[in-house]
Amino acid sequence: MHVGTITQRKTLEELAAVRAVKTSKLIVLWMASFAVSGAFAQEAALELKGLKPGDVMEVCPPDSRIVPTRSAETLCGMGPTTLANQEASDHLVSFHNGRVVAVMYQLRARGQHANAPVKAAFVEKYGPPTLSKPHINDFAWERQGVILSLDGWKGTVVLIDRSLAEAAQKASAQRSKGDI
Repeated sequence: MHVGTITQRKTLEELAAVRAVKTSKLIVLWMASFAVSGAFAQEAALELKGLKPGDVMEVCPPDSRIVPTRSAETLCGMGPTTLANQEASDHLVSFHNGRVVAVMYQLRARGQHANAPVKAAFVEKYGPPTLSKPHINDFAWERQGVILSLDGWKGTVVLIDRSLAEAAQKASAQRSKGDI
């Protein structure tokens, strides 16, 4: 056998070994990314006190009041409550076509550093916010088109499904066209 042929064969074997190692690393990385994406898929759905956008709701609960609105959504005033052990002067639920679109809370505390316990509860339950503006006490978490926002300065918490809100907005626009 010629020395050049032996060297080529050894080089090809080394190249094959390197390629095998790279391939196995890629497989490990792919499996790790799949495991991570699977972990994200297992994250808790954004919800407030057991209510989340997309839940079935066709009428306001008996202990609530219907809030008049021009939109195609029905708005239920649920009255005072608490959220993360903080007082809320009111909370509202809107629904359209039998599905919850949004859940809103108006917290009593307002200001630059207000509602830290609410933020802490959300961070504990949902992890760090996907949007954070601490200088204005504004935070948001987003998962699969659902957004949970906390505006601590204004004392508002809103949980809303983007696609359901857009559908309700389109229905409202169609409704208002006939009102001319």
